[in-house]
Amino acid sequence: MRLVRRSPFNQAETHQIGQMLRSLIAEKEIDNVARRIRVRPATLRKIRLGQTGPTLETLDQLAQALGVALPDLVPEGFKKRRGRSFR
Repeated sequence: MRLVRRSPFNQAETHQIGQMLRSLIAEKEIDNVARRIRVRPATLRKIRLGQTGPTLETLDQLAQALGVALPDLVPEGFKKRRGRSFR
């Protein structure tokens, strides 16, 4: 049985993450980035469009692949709601 991981982000946060990723990943780069982080291109497209939220693990992999810090991709609302520090 496969463990299904759920996104910890609410709908507004998922939309914010999608906006950030659209500014960082061009449509033509999706296949390459998806391959590097080992997710299906269709999944990355949905995350990029804000249609589905990533897990923290996937978001961390994206940050590494894009050369940005994880805190830069985590919406402020999530940080405040969870009371977590992402440094």
